[in-house]
Amino acid sequence: MSKTQNQNTEDQPRSILLKDILVNVENTENEFYANHSQITLSTDEMILDFYKITPDPGRDMPHTKHIARFTLPITHGKGLATAIANVIACYEEQTGTTLPNRREKEHTDKIIIWK
Repeated sequence: MSKTQNQNTEDQPRSILLKDILVNVENTENEFYANHSQITLSTDEMILDFYKITPDPGRDMPHTKHIARFTLPITHGKGLATAIANVIACYEEQTGTTLPNRREKEHTDKIIIWK
């Protein structure tokens, strides 16, 4: 191969597929269980906070523990919401069930995914 041909190949952007990257993911075993989440937005970030809320016998208020916080670019939020909605729709279709939506509708909601 000539030097010119080699340079052209090296100058071209490389394309890396996500499926190729995910093959060698290091397992950090940071799995967790959360039964409540809260989303906060800033001008350029989406913050997802996850909580575990459990009954606390003898107290009027349940015990709440903050489990994890994920901060991601706001541009990824819409893609994440779409991916989650698609996974749930596929699950419901495959199992023939309709999962309950426990989130109360708010007057500020712009879209309705499930009725």
